[in-house]
Amino acid sequence: MKKLTSKVLGVFLGIVLATTICTNIASAHSSQSSTQQGCGHLIVYLHGTSPTTSKCMDASQSSQHAIPYTSVSDCGPSSLHLYNNIDFDASNGDVCFIGTGFINLTDIQGPWWWGPFVSWNDKASSYQTNCTQGTFYADINGNGSHQAFASRQSANFDGVDFKLNNDTLSSFDITSQC
Repeated sequence: MKKLTSKVLGVFLGIVLATTICTNIASAHSSQSSTQQGCGHLIVYLHGTSPTTSKCMDASQSSQHAIPYTSVSDCGPSSLHLYNNIDFDASNGDVCFIGTGFINLTDIQGPWWWGPFVSWNDKASSYQTNCTQGTFYADINGNGSHQAFASRQSANFDGVDFKLNNDTLSSFDITSQC
């Protein structure tokens, strides 16, 4: 009977330990995604290797509608601005990044009208670098095709002149800002 009790206790402790480890791993991954669910116009603050923070720029937000009050100037001159549409059209969503650091766009939630749990991964169609410099990547974790970007560039992701193709941006690294 003691052996059976020891085995049951061992299995129970193993389950508790596995659950604790899995919970901690899930918590660590979720802390990387600090964006607000369903925000149409978002500012994400990069803090080097620390987790990001964000601010929704929608005047009001609900599952019914969002009233944006953003423009390029709301993001500030030291931001990287991504648009879901070509030619810097924010009507289908936009997101600004301020600070330096690396980010996977799988960690950034898109606007509510894209559907639940849809990220910015493979969604950017145009960009404005303002006063930032760095590298865009076609795959997460800085992998795949890449494109360097310099300050004061505005362009569509169109595959021309060594740019990434439309809707292929998955990660980027901002290495400097003014």
